[in-house]
Amino acid sequence: MKKLTFYNYIALGIVIIFLSLLFAGGVRAEQPAGSFYLGVGHHSGTYSEDGFPDVDFTGPKFEAGVYLVEDHLALEINYLVAQGNYWIIDFTGEALSLFLKPELPFAEGKGRVFGLVGFTKLSLIAKVFGYSVSMDEDSLSYGVGVELSPAENLRLGVEGIVYANEIDWDYSGVNFTINILF
Repeated sequence: MKKLTFYNYIALGIVIIFLSLLFAGGVRAEQPAGSFYLGVGHHSGTYSEDGFPDVDFTGPKFEAGVYLVEDHLALEINYLVAQGNYWIIDFTGEALSLFLKPELPFAEGKGRVFGLVGFTKLSLIAKVFGYSVSMDEDSLSYGVGVELSPAENLRLGVEGIVYANEIDWDYSGVNFTINILF
């Protein structure tokens, strides 16, 4: 069985959200400047390094944002903690990100596509037989996503983010999120 890649998850999430827009009604949820949102989600990420097998991570993701420009630009902070393993090695990862999030509403405000660009502080730890090795990295991060508004103050979304893309390694992930708007 072929393993789903980062781009397969993005495509699958976009298809699910667009089908939801076709078959489920939504409510226009305009967000004035200064309004904010809180969210939780599930993170599924992959650490890839030249010459080594990929390590898959999963864990919770938390986010908070404030709109700077009505309906079109938010400042968002994300935090995630994820775990993975390969053979007898256990991995733990943390990422703290700050993003600018330009948004484009569609379908009369029932959905929106968005981009993400910002910075991430990424920390990875590998443990085996009581020994550990850690790595900390600050990196430019970017991504894209789609959100659906099935209710006035609720958004369901999927996003793909490249948290770090260095010369010989990278870390990217797909997040499924639920946001409450205030």
